[in-house]
Amino acid sequence: MIDDKACPLSNRGGGAPDSISKKIVKTEPIYSSWEEKRVLVGTLKSGEAVTVARGVNLIREPDKVRVLRPSRADENPLLRPGEVVQGYGFRGDGTYMIWAKGVWTGDYHDEVATKGSGCVFADKSRCEFQIVENGIREWWVQVRTGEGVTGWVLAGKSIHDKPWSDANFGVLCVND
Repeated sequence: MIDDKACPLSNRGGGAPDSISKKIVKTEPIYSSWEEKRVLVGTLKSGEAVTVARGVNLIREPDKVRVLRPSRADENPLLRPGEVVQGYGFRGDGTYMIWAKGVWTGDYHDEVATKGSGCVFADKSRCEFQIVENGIREWWVQVRTGEGVTGWVLAGKSIHDKPWSDANFGVLCVND
């Protein structure tokens, strides 16, 4: 699945900038696309300033997420504690996207407990979902250099319980 609402700059409220400036700390390649059939178009160099325009999450395998609290009667889909649904990660606005019973739904990051930890509430009964198995995903950001080269950089990757975060862009969006 492709989530083009990945931070940076997605789902921001009015008045938000349409790009982010970033200084490069580590040399790395720039590709023509985040898609499989990409070619090298340039190299980011340490000390160079770039503009980051947008991000894309490429979910190759969804997370497995256990339901902790029953849905309210007015919610769709109706979920019961113990059910396992598919999780597709956090969007730039902090919403964790879930696919369950043929319906997309989302929950704010506070209600979602990551694998091996609890949610942020002191009262753990307020947690709604628990990630029980991390999936496989890549996070790509589109950059524009001072020389006018536009391309894509792999900013993060997670293969089950082995996350990797790029030194240049990995901290742009804490939720991605």
